[in-house]
Amino acid sequence: ENLEKLKTSDAQYQKDLQESHEEQEKLLNKRSMCIQKREDYMRKIQELGSLPPAAELTAYTRKSIPALMKKLEEINKKLKAYSHVNKKAFDQYVNFSEQRDELVKRRTEVEQGGEKVKELIKSLDRKKD
Repeated sequence: ENLEKLKTSDAQYQKDLQESHEEQEKLLNKRSMCIQKREDYMRKIQELGSLPPAAELTAYTRKSIPALMKKLEEINKKLKAYSHVNKKAFDQYVNFSEQRDELVKRRTEVEQGGEKVKELIKSLDRKKD
């Protein structure tokens, strides 16, 4: 009687274990599919290129879908004229232009700081004399 209980509980555990393995296999398959989808989406995002700043995007949030689709169609027609231009090169150009603007701004700040230092030195020299 005790042996029968152990055999039935063992059979139940084996069944549960098999179901767990099957569930695990399903989850692993689902995970790999999700990873594949993520990689596809990341590739598509990279192919899309750089996105405009958020300030430019807000202009289009109030427009209707048909109006946006018409605008997209018009822009795509205009873009065909530039199909020979390398998208990555354009992205780099935009990035470098932004970096240049930042560096020019920083140079101005450093020059202003240098002027302030010179004024401070002159002031200290006058006080010393």
